[in-house]
Amino acid sequence: MKIKFTIIVLLLLQLSLFAQKEYLNDSMNTNLSYRKLNGFLCILTDITLNEHMQFTSAGMGGALLFADKYYIGAYGVGLISAFKKSNILIDNIRGDFQLNYAHGGLWLGVVDAPCKGIENSFSLKFGWGAMFMYNPNYIIDYNKARTEFFVITPNFETSVLITNWLKLNIGIGVRFLAGISSQLKNSNGNAGNIYNLSDFEGFVTSFSLNFGSFNNKIFQK
Repeated sequence: MKIKFTIIVLLLLQLSLFAQKEYLNDSMNTNLSYRKLNGFLCILTDITLNEHMQFTSAGMGGALLFADKYYIGAYGVGLISAFKKSNILIDNIRGDFQLNYAHGGLWLGVVDAPCKGIENSFSLKFGWGAMFMYNPNYIIDYNKARTEFFVITPNFETSVLITNWLKLNIGIGVRFLAGISSQLKNSNGNAGNIYNLSDFEGFVTSFSLNFGSFNNKIFQK
C-alpha cells in the first residue's frame, strides 16, 4: 500500500509541474488581459463498488479555475447509506450500531478541452477522514469505535455543458485508503472486527452538478 501511495504522489507532482510549465509557456504567448480567473461550486455524489460492500456518499466541493483549464479547490463528502451491525458490544453496551463515515481535503484537476460542449478531465482528491460507530437510540458519542484514515481518489470525468453556468459531470475512479486497521477499538481499549480497509476501497462512480462561469469562447479551439 505504501508503494501505491508513493507512486500516486509522484504522478501528482509530475502533473503539477506539467500544468505549471504549460500555463507559463502559454502565458508568454497570450495577452494576459484575456486570462480569466473563474470558480465553481458543485454538489457531489459517488457510489463505491467492491466485492464486500456498495455504498453512496454525498457532499459539496468548490474550486478556483485557472485559464479555464486547471483547477484547485476542496471537497467534503459523507456517507448517506445506512450500515448497521447487530449485537456489537461497545463500552459494555450491546446493541445495534450504525456507521458514520466522512472525509474531505484538497481537489486538483485538469480539463483537456475547456469551454467545449463536452469536456474530458482528470481530477485527484486527497484528504483525511474518520469513521465511528454509534447507536441511533443514544446520544451520539464521536469517540465510539473511532478510527481516522487518509484517502486518495483519482478520477476521470466527462462533462456536459447544459448552460453557461451549469455542467453535469459523470466519472469513474478508484479510491485508496490507509490508516484503518482491521480492528476498530472502543474507548476502553477493547477491539473487535467491525470493518476492514477493503470494505471502503474500490471503484467509484461519480456524479456532480457544477455551478460557475464556463462559457469563455476565448479559449475555444
